[in-house]
Amino acid sequence: MSDTNGDIYAKFQIFGQPAFVIVDVDGTAHTHLGATERAELDQLLTESLQKS
Repeated sequence: MSDTNGDIYAKFQIFGQPAFVIVDVDGTAHTHLGATERAELDQLLTESLQKS
């Protein structure tokens, strides 16, 4: 995603890459910084979906 002004990075407190944000159904954002293996990403997404 192009964020040349840094607005999105600032909103989710991202200060470097790689990084990603999971937004729960209720709108709660969870920012994860650093590289993530597929198994860890699957777990984070599963946990997020279970909250819905």
